[in-house]
Amino acid sequence: MPLQGLGRHRWKLDPSCVLYLPLYELDGASFRSKDKHGHLCTKTGAFWTPQGWYFDPTDDKIVVPHHTALNGGAGLTVAIWYKSDDLTANRQFLCKNDAATLTNSYIFRYNSVGTTLQFRLNDGVTTGNTQPAAGMSVGIWYLLMGIKDGTSISVLKNGANLETTANAGLGSVTVVGALWVGGDPRNGVGEMAGIGGEAWVWGRALTLAEGRQVYRMTKWRYE
Repeated sequence: MPLQGLGRHRWKLDPSCVLYLPLYELDGASFRSKDKHGHLCTKTGAFWTPQGWYFDPTDDKIVVPHHTALNGGAGLTVAIWYKSDDLTANRQFLCKNDAATLTNSYIFRYNSVGTTLQFRLNDGVTTGNTQPAAGMSVGIWYLLMGIKDGTSISVLKNGANLETTANAGLGSVTVVGALWVGGDPRNGVGEMAGIGGEAWVWGRALTLAEGRQVYRMTKWRYE
């Protein structure tokens, strides 16, 4: 299971969790992620609040250096607790690619004026994509999650599966670029507007039941 309960405020991570950023407790220009890898992350522009890091859509971002574990394998799951200031198109939540292209990459974002969410992956040849209606409002906390397994891609909101799309030909992502929280390495700027509370990457596909479990075990902080 992705989170194993030790009481309402305490739990431990599944060994497959390759990135965990509890942004509500991480401060400073650089800090280590709270997973088994301890990635040395650096931030630009974003500032700490008791709820998490506030990002403006100009230049704010957190950069997690490349690690092969962040690419996942046949399976990959990404997630973020997020409260938006606006619902403008192409607000990037988590993005791992190089500085030039979306070939061999993954990106989790709003795709069009807040009306759709998108989890898009490319293995260097094949692109897989799920893009459900978002149904989100400004100023409300949501747990947003993208899951890729060997045959499909799903997007969840608050533990509920919004859409699953078959992508049988999609292989593993092998990009060597950094992972950005709140921006996109292709254009060098931050593009998220609002507060990020927590962010995760798992090196496997969580089940839909596990996605619901993550929501149930973390939502107390955002209620």
